[in-house]
Amino acid sequence: MTFNNYEMKKLFDFILINKNIVLSDYGLFSRDTLILLRDIIKGKKPNDFVLSKNQENALISVFLNGNCIFDEYTPNFILTNPECINVAIERDINSANFIENYTSELSQKVLNIALSKKYILAPNSPDFLKSNYGIALNSIRQDANSANFVNWDSMIMEDFDDLIQETINAGYLLSSKSCYTLKDNTDIVLSSISKDINTLTYSSSTAKSHPKIFKYLIQNGYTFNTSVLKGQSLYTYADYDTMKYAIAKLKILDKDNIDFRDIFEDINPNDIDKYIERYIELFVKALNTPPAIQNLKTVLQVCAESEWDNYREEHLDDYANIFGKICTELKNNNDYSDAINKLVFLNKMQKTLDDKYYLLLQAMEQYHSIIHSNIKLGNIDFARDQIAKLSALYVSISKENFKKEKIEEYFKDIKNYFIPKKTHPIIYKKLIEHKHKDKFKELYQNKDNEICSFLENIVKQYRDSIDNDIIWSMINNFLNNGYSKMDSFIKVPRGWNNYKRYEEASKLINRLNSHYIKYTDQELVRYLDIVKYSFETDKYYYEGPGFDNESISRYNEYRKKLQAFEKIKQQIIFKAKKLEINSEILDDELKEISEDLPFTDEYFEFIGLNDCLFKLEDFIDSCILNDDFIEPSSLIDDDAYSILTNYVLNNGLVWMLLLIDRYSNDSLNKIGIDKETILASFDYMKDVSRLAKTFKYDINKYEDVLALCELSECADDKTIAILGKDVIFKLCIDQDYTDEDTEEIVRMAKELVCKMIKRNKSTVPYVSGRTNNYMYSMYNPQDETILLTGINTNACFRIAGNDNDFLHYCALDKNGFVMKITDNFGNFIARASGFRNGNGVYINQLRTIYDEGGVGYEGSYEKEKNEIIETFYKACNDIVQTSQQNKNEHDKIDFVFVTKSYALSKTESNVDRAVANKIGDNPMDTTSEDWKNFVNNTENLQEIDDENDTFSTDYGNYDLICVVYSKKHRIFRKLIAKDVEAVYTSPRSKIIATENPDINIINKINKINGINSYLNDTNFESIEIPKGTTIFIGDNWYIAHNNGVIIQSCILDFDKKAVIEFEVTKKAIQEFNINNNQQLNVEQVVEQLETQSPEGYARVLRINH
Repeated sequence: MTFNNYEMKKLFDFILINKNIVLSDYGLFSRDTLILLRDIIKGKKPNDFVLSKNQENALISVFLNGNCIFDEYTPNFILTNPECINVAIERDINSANFIENYTSELSQKVLNIALSKKYILAPNSPDFLKSNYGIALNSIRQDANSANFVNWDSMIMEDFDDLIQETINAGYLLSSKSCYTLKDNTDIVLSSISKDINTLTYSSSTAKSHPKIFKYLIQNGYTFNTSVLKGQSLYTYADYDTMKYAIAKLKILDKDNIDFRDIFEDINPNDIDKYIERYIELFVKALNTPPAIQNLKTVLQVCAESEWDNYREEHLDDYANIFGKICTELKNNNDYSDAINKLVFLNKMQKTLDDKYYLLLQAMEQYHSIIHSNIKLGNIDFARDQIAKLSALYVSISKENFKKEKIEEYFKDIKNYFIPKKTHPIIYKKLIEHKHKDKFKELYQNKDNEICSFLENIVKQYRDSIDNDIIWSMINNFLNNGYSKMDSFIKVPRGWNNYKRYEEASKLINRLNSHYIKYTDQELVRYLDIVKYSFETDKYYYEGPGFDNESISRYNEYRKKLQAFEKIKQQIIFKAKKLEINSEILDDELKEISEDLPFTDEYFEFIGLNDCLFKLEDFIDSCILNDDFIEPSSLIDDDAYSILTNYVLNNGLVWMLLLIDRYSNDSLNKIGIDKETILASFDYMKDVSRLAKTFKYDINKYEDVLALCELSECADDKTIAILGKDVIFKLCIDQDYTDEDTEEIVRMAKELVCKMIKRNKSTVPYVSGRTNNYMYSMYNPQDETILLTGINTNACFRIAGNDNDFLHYCALDKNGFVMKITDNFGNFIARASGFRNGNGVYINQLRTIYDEGGVGYEGSYEKEKNEIIETFYKACNDIVQTSQQNKNEHDKIDFVFVTKSYALSKTESNVDRAVANKIGDNPMDTTSEDWKNFVNNTENLQEIDDENDTFSTDYGNYDLICVVYSKKHRIFRKLIAKDVEAVYTSPRSKIIATENPDINIINKINKINGINSYLNDTNFESIEIPKGTTIFIGDNWYIAHNNGVIIQSCILDFDKKAVIEFEVTKKAIQEFNINNNQQLNVEQVVEQLETQSPEGYARVLRINH
């Protein structure tokens, strides 16, 4: 037996030290032998020493018969001798530390002895002892430092936690010799530094940053500089005390800061501490509330909605008045195909409506056939209704698709902070399938015999019908490229989809002709364009592309490959499932499948906080404005603070700010989702609380709270009650052609509505009616949306705009009016503003939603424009005809003029220059008492300073069109300018009686109360409606009845008809209470009113349950 120098030294020492070895010149070990060994060790002689078998046995015998144990000096041939091993571990279990090769039998024996003899782990302990829970437990209890030698990675979680606690109980202290697991364990570090703060030096950087450790250090006087604080993980500050320390240390809320103290100028100084406490609490709660995807989506929906509004505004030809465009084109074009070709948005409708597009085509064809036929071919209303429904559906789906794409765009970066839930059964199953497939792919690429043989057998199965190369291409593309669809690598033959539709249609036709199904059944929706009916044969037939034999043969060949590919995939997947894999799920594997999963809370969880992706400095940059503090009332007022907390937490706003700031998403910033906007909204929570209570607004969603924040900034309660939030928003957002003084615009609007409602007579009839696709009417004094007509048509006709005085005249003066044109669903399309003077009506312009201010009409569909004009002409004709037929009107309307501009710019003028000059630039009445009253009693006029001034119109800038004239006055010289009597009364709304008042009823009541408080200069108070209250409400009055008494009512007594309606309703209620000792019965009160109401009372009440 030969030895290397290291083993030679161990042999020399063993012989020299062991007293049981006899040194003799005549024995196995002589003096010369030791000298030789020493010289070899010192390098004086070459290492040619050979230990004889007798010598080896003698040394083993000495070991066995003495008290020897294994240590670092024991020669290797003794360490590997079975007898020596057994003797050594029995004498001292620590001998096990020097055994190199263990059999399972030996391992079990050593383990048993170690457990019985309270073995203590050492650096060189065998791994199976280091990994044994029982050994580790005994070892730690005897010597805390032996925890350094435990194989912590091998322990299951429960045993791991138990051993950590035992290590703490044993009084373990960190040192330079500590293993990383202990240096990185929060509980170990915390226990160690609680005994000796200096042991912090030995902890890992991760442990030092842990919230528990960080908090302990802060609480025990350990100081950190600002750079360390800011660089700390945001996870550390998800604790109130830690965040409080940082806020104080960084002087974010510094009581000595003058700017900070100034915000409490009108507040009890004692509330400063409460403010600071809740400020910290708010953000700590936010950090501890992971954002839900649905909540973030709710916020982003607001962005997407805003972007859709802008996009739709820029593409009105594709999304506005679709029903009107279709019907107009079909009606005015004899050739159906030509009409279809002119409706260029139909391509978008086909993609959007998908299967239902064929229903649209069917309805359009039916409508065209009926409208161009002299005989009745069917119900045109049904066809129109179908077109209307599908047009509305197209716009609705387009909107949702647009918003969905935008939200996916917003989420593109945000998704990086979410990871699939590994515990979700679907995700787990999908991951295991991926692992099986990857394992199969790996074996295939490594040319595993079994896998290769399996695949070759697959090829043999299909090679009779499909070329070998194609089969291998299918296998390789599925395994190596991940293609699950054959069209990714084999080109689809031309006409394949049409052929598949032909086959399906043929089956349906057979079933139709056998009367198994009906033509109106859902399964035929996709095939209505190619399945037709013959009146001659009373049979359904196919009408679509034809296919020759060569094409059919090519399609059948492709189908054969498709079927084979599907079967091959199934066979491979089935085989792969039988392979052994590592079932542990890693984060990288989760990320790989994230694109295959719906991005919802069901499948994903947030990792933004625990993964230390953000630091405190990120939080400060994203969520705190320099020297701009949250309004104190939002934190100090209990209701406001509750709303603010829910608003921040339920919408994930702090996380939204962090995420947006990380990526600086311009598409979000430009529409208001940014740091300044969100943080500014925090200031209005007390107002939000008040408005929510006052007007019964919902504040569960981000958009609801944000809307109330914006509302409170530009209007008080009284103004909101009078104008309504929708009108206010529009006035505030769109301020083109004004000086953009929001508060002034809103104030003027409020005052105009309060005065407008007093108007009860007009010199122009309140006409209303409809054409095929449009409706027209006059704005009445109750309708505050008259303020938006200029905004909706991109015109100056708006509050504080260039036509401010013209708008006031149309709204307030007996001669003014605004005509409204809508589609059949009430959607605003156009308006015409004008006034009467003598026997002439002068309309400034016909303006539409397609107009570009200063440019002209920008719509693309000529026939749509023509039908809008036709509707306008019909309304003007109604004005003249109504006037001519009115026996109470002494001075009739004979003419209606309009400027040749915008939608009418291509209409030929029929007014000569002499007449135009006679009409002049200012055709309004400016000499009568009526004009003087308007000028002297109307506030907020901007062009008119005195009775000699006028407001500007577009007369004089354009040629004129006489839209209509009476039969008796076709000659323009009969045009007479004079003051005329106002004989037309605004139509009154039907009175509503309801036992279940909704938000619309509440808004009507608040408007009446708001106007009443404005006119009487009193404080506005909203109505409180107890459960079981019955409401009766009409124009300018209401009554609220509950439990036998009228609990609240209001009447604007300048309205004489309102007084009549109010009194007769009140009387009917009181009589019912006297005669019936029971709860008010709305139907009986209504019946009584219908039979007993005097003249002047509104029509039959509408009961709204």
